[in-house]
Amino acid sequence: MTEWTTETALIHLQRSLVVPKDQWNDFSKFHYRNVESICAEAKRVMVEAGIDGSIMFDDEIYEICGKEYLRSVVIFKVVGDNEIQRTAYVRVPVQKKGMDDCQILGSASSYCRKYAASGLLAISDGKDPDGMDNRQKGEGKKQPPKVEEALTEGAMQRNYTAWVNTVN
Repeated sequence: MTEWTTETALIHLQRSLVVPKDQWNDFSKFHYRNVESICAEAKRVMVEAGIDGSIMFDDEIYEICGKEYLRSVVIFKVVGDNEIQRTAYVRVPVQKKGMDDCQILGSASSYCRKYAASGLLAISDGKDPDGMDNRQKGEGKKQPPKVEEALTEGAMQRNYTAWVNTVN
């Protein structure tokens, strides 16, 4: 039986994990995977390999410049060893058609957790529906944000720190 460390178990998961896009979006007409599918497949691979570990999530809401952001941290740990974490952020929309506040936050949490888990487990979406051009015909093409404008963990921390300093 293999003696697993957190690092060797994570490498095994990254190499072995295959998560099909088993969900279907009727509105936008595409297949996708969700965080539940990712976790179920990870658990299956862990049990099969004899890895005594866990995958956990921690979510936290931040308000930055009057807008709410959700931070999801995925934590992977083998019993008796250190843990490895990956973080993802999403902006929580103020409203979303047909959803109440709890559904909006739950949807943002699932989405954010999916990307944190995908980052940790090295799951590539390949042709991701997030990259699709969903604009109506006739709308102009928008330029992607410049790299320095992208929301990075460092930028989030600086903005959060600046916000905390104004509150205190």
